Amino acid sequence: QLSISALKQHIEVLEGSSDGCFDKSDVVQRLIDLTNNPQALASFLISARLQEPPPCVCGSTLERVDSKSRCLHFFRETASPETVDFLLRQMVESGNSTSMICDICDEEIPFKTFVWTCRNRDCTILHASTYDVCDSCFIRHVCSSRGHSQMEMGELESNNLGKFL
Repeated sequence: QLSISALKQHIEVLEGSSDGCFDKSDVVQRLIDLTNNPQALASFLISARLQEPPPCVCGSTLERVDSKSRCLHFFRETASPETVDFLLRQMVESGNSTSMICDICDEEIPFKTFVWTCRNRDCTILHASTYDVCDSCFIRHVCSSRGHSQMEMGELESNNLGKFL
């Protein structure tokens, strides 16, 4: 079961607020309202319960990070230090685009979401650039291969969260 502080921390990363939440059910409802995406919520809950990180195609492991942090890491590796903050601010102000693409479905990964990214970054020939997977693809491909039943996924996606929180 997840603590209230862990749930509140996730709300903050999504740039939401837990103000006015007086008990766990209020915090859970705020998180549901804020994500408004069953796959993203399921991915968060499963990531919080994983005993070990899921494997990447290269043999390393995937980690779940918020898209803003992922962009910041990219800019720190590719841009001059004095332009990093400017580039990130410009990208955030320009709208919902992170310019990241999920390596499974080829869909753009928007801001205020999370991405599963390889810890090896671009240090392997198996994915010469970084390897990023959106929450929807993570749920669709990784979780089912790790033994989570379709019923369990259905419960998460229908917001029947009691047994997970």
